[in-house]
Amino acid sequence: MSVKVSWYDEENTIIVQEFPEIWTWDEFYDAVKRTVELENQVSHPLYVIGTQPRNGQTPKGNVISQYNVAIRMHEDHMRYYLIATDNYLTTIFGNIFLKTTAMRDKVRMVNKFGDALNFIAQDKKKLEQAASA
Repeated sequence: MSVKVSWYDEENTIIVQEFPEIWTWDEFYDAVKRTVELENQVSHPLYVIGTQPRNGQTPKGNVISQYNVAIRMHEDHMRYYLIATDNYLTTIFGNIFLKTTAMRDKVRMVNKFGDALNFIAQDKKKLEQAASA
């Protein structure tokens, strides 16, 4: 089963990648390619949310290395890649580990899809305040 990629909102500011429980790195990179194609349709700031099911299994291999490569493939106007894991411990340890990587400025792990939307709303507000200052 492949990763579903689609716009979440009518303004085309949020792209959602819906991961199945079992996926491969080839499917991951195909999803990144399709996400970048959507990113190329707009020039304004946008966000990507990757949803991981609670019982989802990450493929074997170096996860950080794979994500480092993938993050560099995204367009500059992608503000954040948010990983919604639905697993509290994974979120905590993931965010601690991410702070030690080159992805620390672009990737965040959140516990639920709604948390990702809240993070985005707060970031959009910061952008608006900075633009009006």
